[in-house]
Amino acid sequence: MPATTEPQPVAIRQPEADPSNPDGVHPHRHRRALLVVGLVVVLAAVVIIAAVKPFSGSSGPVGGVSDNADPTSIATVSLQDITSQTEVSATLGYSGTDTVVNQAQGTVTWLPSLGQVISEGQVLYDTNGSPVVLLYGGTPAYRSLSEAATATEVSGLDVEELNYDLVSMGYLASSEV
Repeated sequence: MPATTEPQPVAIRQPEADPSNPDGVHPHRHRRALLVVGLVVVLAAVVIIAAVKPFSGSSGPVGGVSDNADPTSIATVSLQDITSQTEVSATLGYSGTDTVVNQAQGTVTWLPSLGQVISEGQVLYDTNGSPVVLLYGGTPAYRSLSEAATATEVSGLDVEELNYDLVSMGYLASSEV
């Protein structure tokens, strides 16, 4: 029979106390704690500044040109009787902007007046004396089309959009497309 031995107790050695660190806390923990506290203070300052700044007074100029370069002025408003009236038919507001794809090459020889609204089928500008007409659609006219072209030469999204534009402007009937 094999001899069995009893397990012997093992002594666990405790680290010796550091005389320079009497509370027993590791020095890196102090640094981490200071770093965390510092980050919290900085974050709190940023949040307070961000919350207060929109409510602070503007230091921009009054009248003249503001920081967005739009001209402004100051006027006195007073309550008075209406002495005359003129009715006009107009649209008030901004209609937005659109991107125009240009395939014409040459010198721009005519432009519409500032503020003029150009609609589909109207001349957008002239190039080398030839008008460039505004048509709606997402695909630019990227090729020349002629009456003698074959069916495969005049198929595609650009031709579909051109036909749609011609029908909407009254130059073609939808049955002719």
